[in-house]
Amino acid sequence: MLLTAALALAPVLGPAQDPAQDPTPPLPAGLVAQWEGGQLSEKNFQEFLGRTFKNKQLGNDALRHLLQIQLVELEADRRSLTVPPELLEERITEARDAAEAEGYDLEKLVESRGLSMQRFRKLLGDSVLHEMMARQDLGLKRGQAVSAEQLQQWTDERLASLMERARIAPEGYAIHASPYIVTTPELGKVISDILGPLRKREYLEQLVLESYMPQWAKQEGIILSDDVLEAEIDWRRRRVAENPAYGGATYEGLLQTQGATLESVRQGSELRLAGLLRLYSRTVYDEEWFAALDEEARTRLENEYGAKRRVSWMMIRAVEEKRTEIDLDYAGAAKELDIYAARAQNPTQFAQLAERYSEHEESRKRAGELGWISRSGSGGAVDPALSENAFRAPVGVPFGPFRVSGGMALVWVHEERQSVSEEAFRDEVRRGRHVELRQRVLEKIELRTVYDEAAQVNASAQAIPVRD
Repeated sequence: MLLTAALALAPVLGPAQDPAQDPTPPLPAGLVAQWEGGQLSEKNFQEFLGRTFKNKQLGNDALRHLLQIQLVELEADRRSLTVPPELLEERITEARDAAEAEGYDLEKLVESRGLSMQRFRKLLGDSVLHEMMARQDLGLKRGQAVSAEQLQQWTDERLASLMERARIAPEGYAIHASPYIVTTPELGKVISDILGPLRKREYLEQLVLESYMPQWAKQEGIILSDDVLEAEIDWRRRRVAENPAYGGATYEGLLQTQGATLESVRQGSELRLAGLLRLYSRTVYDEEWFAALDEEARTRLENEYGAKRRVSWMMIRAVEEKRTEIDLDYAGAAKELDIYAARAQNPTQFAQLAERYSEHEESRKRAGELGWISRSGSGGAVDPALSENAFRAPVGVPFGPFRVSGGMALVWVHEERQSVSEEAFRDEVRRGRHVELRQRVLEKIELRTVYDEAAQVNASAQAIPVRD
């Protein structure tokens, strides 16, 4: 328990990483990214992470970690408490024994968490002080054990008001409530320790693009106007409204759950980058690019970005050959769906039946609602057989049954929306290819980061299944 308590105070909320697997960065010391005409320091990146995650879940977790350490140290100082040296040595011995019992060398285990033994001793001492103060406040006798739940409750009671005050911290700070002060770079350092190399590289690429794209616009004489930013906001509003996973939430409501407002988004660099990518997309996918598309390529784009239909469905699982008495073959699943189709005279009835009988669990929770899909299945997110039949179906009646991956399905098409103009279609194509454009820019400026090799190893490990 002591070893766990001390390591819990370390800024590692994810899996520990072996330092031997982290290659020596090919960049100059202190830099995390370098590209043609620019570079970023580790301090810049930590400040960005702190600013990005401030008042969000991960940022709050990191802030609680920092405040917990400050809370223990400041409160112990106020009470004039110190860790008895002999007790600390006893706890070090217990921690060493606990590590060895699990097959670890304590020094190597501590190092794998990015700590020195000196820092570990300090954290272990803090955990002892934590216990001492909780024991005092709970009226327990000296030496009487304090449970993990009691320690957590002691901490939570004292951190609650601090976390509320953190929500109104001024720019540059995660909290500014003397004597509890944490800057955004300090918060970002902890978040950097939490994130794996793959995610760190993703956020670093975002920061690089936010730095580079305004320079590109200036060189090209391109001005980012308010109408471009508002078009991006409108696009986001529509995406949230169309996605049933958001449960009818608005874009503004979604921002609020993340500790943001529409005004903070308008003032932020992230929206400006999205606006600049919109302008960049017009230079890459210009009129000549669209004119040069052959028939097959044009059809693919129309299937993905053209007409959309708002669809609900229900699915019954089926197998080619029944292995148990409760299995359904495809013919049996089709018969069951025929019964439901006959009972679904309107969209409300279809939704009720889907919520009760569909065996596609994710959409069943939304009463079968899939939202707006394209002919191509919204970029591969929908079974091709489902999207194909959704565009064959008449609007406003149940259609099917038809075969999909894993079973048989019915669909209900609520409405269809066509592209209002060629210009609107081209705008959809351009906005839909922002991921591709981001990569194109990063390759063009020859970005290198300290996380490239580690992220590649991490991604490869995730892609290859490991057998026991």
